[in-house]
Amino acid sequence: MNSSPAPFNVACNPDLFSTEVNRVANETCRSLTIYADGRPQRPHFNDDGPVGVGLALELASVPDRLPNLRHISITHTDWAHVHIFQHMRLSGFPPQATHLSLTYAFTDASRGHISPLSVDNALAWTYRPIFGRTKPASAPGLRHLALSGVPTPMPGLLLRHVCTHVETLELTRPLPGQLPALVPLPPSVRTLVLRYPGTAPSKREMVAWLLPVVLKREIFPPLAMARSGSGGARDLDVPRARPRIVVRSGTPDPVLFIELWRECRRYDVELVYERDDSRGPVAPPGARREALGAYTDGPSPLVVKALPYWKEGRPLPGYY
Repeated sequence: MNSSPAPFNVACNPDLFSTEVNRVANETCRSLTIYADGRPQRPHFNDDGPVGVGLALELASVPDRLPNLRHISITHTDWAHVHIFQHMRLSGFPPQATHLSLTYAFTDASRGHISPLSVDNALAWTYRPIFGRTKPASAPGLRHLALSGVPTPMPGLLLRHVCTHVETLELTRPLPGQLPALVPLPPSVRTLVLRYPGTAPSKREMVAWLLPVVLKREIFPPLAMARSGSGGARDLDVPRARPRIVVRSGTPDPVLFIELWRECRRYDVELVYERDDSRGPVAPPGARREALGAYTDGPSPLVVKALPYWKEGRPLPGYY
C-alpha cells in the first residue's frame, strides 16, 4: 500500500484562509457595520451599492452563519431612505440580530438626485406581493432600533409595519414634530431615547419635543393596553416597567429639564438624563446629518384599499 500523501489539489480543496476566516467570524462576530456610500460618481451614481447592502444582509441571514451577530449598523451617505424597506423585503434581515442602527447623511451633490421618502412607496415595498414574495417584510427579533437623519414618518413606519417588537427606540437629534408623529407608540416600546452625542440640546430643541402634548395624547399606551397587546393573556401576569424617556446628551438646561421631569411624572413616565460625551457617527466630508423631506400625504386611498389584500399575499383586484 502506498503511504505517501496525496498531492494537494487546489480545485478539490477549500481555501484554508477563507475557511479559517469564516470560522473566526462565526465564533466571534457580534456586530456588523455596513457603509453605504451613494455619493455621485461621474457620470452617474454607483448602482452597485444597493446590491451590496442587500447581499450582506442576505448572507448574514443564512442559517448557521454568524450565529452570535446581535447588532447591525448601516451608515448611509446620499442614500434614499426607502432602500431599507426594499432590503427588508427582498433580502430579509438576520433573525439573530436584536439591534439595528440606521444613520443617514447627505451632501449638496445629492440634492435633486434622491427622492424624498414616500409613505406609499414604503408601504408598498413592505406588503405588496413582488417577485414571488407574498410574505410581508418583517424583523420580529429586533428589540432596539436607533435612527439618525430620518424624516418624520420613518420611525413610525418601521415600528408599526416592520420591526413590530422593538422595546427601545433611539432617535438622534429628532426633528421638530417627530415625536407627535409617533403617537401612540406600539405597546412593546417602553423606552424612548433622545440622543445628542457630545452636545447639549438647546432650549428650542427641548421645547420642540412637545413632551406635554405627546404625554397628554398617550405616546406610551396605558399599561393594561401594553400588556394585553404585546403577547396575549399570559402577559397580564407579567409586571411591566414604567415607560422611560432617556435624554442622552451633554448637560441640558436644568430649569427646563426639571419642568419636563415634573410633567412626565404626572403621566407616570420616568424622565432620565444620561451623559453622552461621544462624538456620535462621523459624517463623510461635505455631508450633513439631516433628513431629507418626506411625502406626508400617504397612505393614499388606493394603498389603504390595497393593504388588506397585500397582507394576505394577494394583489389588489384590477391592479397588478
